[in-house]
Amino acid sequence: MLVSLVIVCALPGFFGEPVREALVAGGLLALLWLPAVTLPRSVTWVAGVVASASLFVYLTHWQVYPHLEDHHPYLATAASFSVGIAVWRAYAALATRVTALIRLPRSSRRSRGPVAPASR
Repeated sequence: MLVSLVIVCALPGFFGEPVREALVAGGLLALLWLPAVTLPRSVTWVAGVVASASLFVYLTHWQVYPHLEDHHPYLATAASFSVGIAVWRAYAALATRVTALIRLPRSSRRSRGPVAPASR
């Protein structure tokens, strides 16, 4: 209840845009109070990809969005998400390969039995 109160009291005037503030407050309250959100199956896949790539979208959008925002704001948004998702997929593929290279072969993970004492 205290966090809800803080959200409701702290957000008005934060952005200077009442619609944006209401949307952010609604999203935060939904995250806080809803145990689950049911989505259509077709939306679930897209939401999962966007959620998984969100860090990479955030990190790369500064390189994409400013170049297109004045003349093509919707294209700028779509391009920002596309680049972020592509970088996330490239990172995931690279991380998988590096992890596979670092792992020991299965045969060297198995115990080879008791170690014989060294002879003198």
